[in-house]
Amino acid sequence: MDITKPGGIGRDGKGCVVCVAAGNTKNQIPSTSTATYLEVISIGATDDNDEHCWYSCYGPELDLTAPGGSGIVMPNFVQKQYVVEFMRSSTDLLWTTDITGEWGCNRFNENPDLLDYTEKMCGTSGACPIAAGVAALILSIEPELSNEKVRHFLTRSAKDLGEPGRDDYYGWGRVDARAALDMVLAKRCDLNNDWKVDDQDLAILNVAIDTNDLSADIAPPAKRDGIVDEQDLELMMQYLDTEIPEIGLISHWKLDETEGGIAYDSAGVEDCNGILMGGPVWLPDGGIVSGALQFDGVDDYVSTDPILNPADGSFGVFAWVKGGAPGQVVISQTDGANWLLADPSGGNLMTELKGSSRGAAALVSQTATADGNWHRIGFVWDGSNRILYIDDEEVARDTQTDIGSSESGLYFGVSNTLAPNTFWSGLIDDIRIYNRAVSP
Repeated sequence: MDITKPGGIGRDGKGCVVCVAAGNTKNQIPSTSTATYLEVISIGATDDNDEHCWYSCYGPELDLTAPGGSGIVMPNFVQKQYVVEFMRSSTDLLWTTDITGEWGCNRFNENPDLLDYTEKMCGTSGACPIAAGVAALILSIEPELSNEKVRHFLTRSAKDLGEPGRDDYYGWGRVDARAALDMVLAKRCDLNNDWKVDDQDLAILNVAIDTNDLSADIAPPAKRDGIVDEQDLELMMQYLDTEIPEIGLISHWKLDETEGGIAYDSAGVEDCNGILMGGPVWLPDGGIVSGALQFDGVDDYVSTDPILNPADGSFGVFAWVKGGAPGQVVISQTDGANWLLADPSGGNLMTELKGSSRGAAALVSQTATADGNWHRIGFVWDGSNRILYIDDEEVARDTQTDIGSSESGLYFGVSNTLAPNTFWSGLIDDIRIYNRAVSP
């Protein structure tokens, strides 16, 4: 599937978007099906009530659903008369172009003269081209998008059905053309690339209007016109205050709650809410990004379900912190390593995530953050390098070809051993985990 990969032969290196029907056998997607390939977008079927079609295959590989009709789906033409009668009596089916002749579906039509069309199509083979058509709409207004970004906008704009977030019967949900285009246009308005459209983007646009800086040319929606003017301002105002799901963001604890014992994961990928232990205090107006959570350094921490295994591939984690002291931990994995902490000797930012080779050691920066101010700290492993960040600036890096395996949950505000001197004393806000290497 080289045509899907960035830098490959597909779409001049941007990667082709490939949609594949999940299948109509009522079972889990077979391991031999191309719908299981990571490179493709696997499409299931929903009916006219936005419910999972009885015949549509399901499973962890399912990415998305689209209308497929709830009529009968047969792999061949056995019991031909029964099928003809059923198809002619069904109303929840699709209208589409067709093959003229006995191998087409037009023989089921109520109007026998519709030889090049059928009004009786159904199955994931009918759902799949609908999803592919929405992908084509996305590329019609943003032809330079990579395969990864098209997949992201297509899936994350879908109407969520079934269990919250992605599930095995609906994937990310039922494809939504209008929502997909809105998400793409909102990202076009995100001029500072922080995945939200806000006053900072508006300020950039206002300066660009005066200078005709074409980096802020965002309108008309269908195709930019090479002028920065009132049309661009109008489009910006349409999407102002829009937050766009980030690519690769699998968990996001905003920590903006005002009360209660749950810290909610808003990313919707793994739905790993955190449980407050010991009694950390909500500060609705005390965060760097809205609210924050205050830890007393004695027995306060947050516990979550498993998010990812660091050994599975590149990933990143970022959080805002204020306070802390040498030896105190911001994020740890319960039976694994401490992800982000202040080193015990000087309070400098460090990570204990390391490879399995003999002599592998923790990565320690030369910069401390316990100065009473807010700092955004982060760790990224890109598959070859470990990198530490403070305030979006790289502060330490080394080569590391692998990371130790752990499939357990996380702690916020304490080490993986719950050692007394590792409890965080201060504030933690806006924790984000990505399943890819990210640059601040």
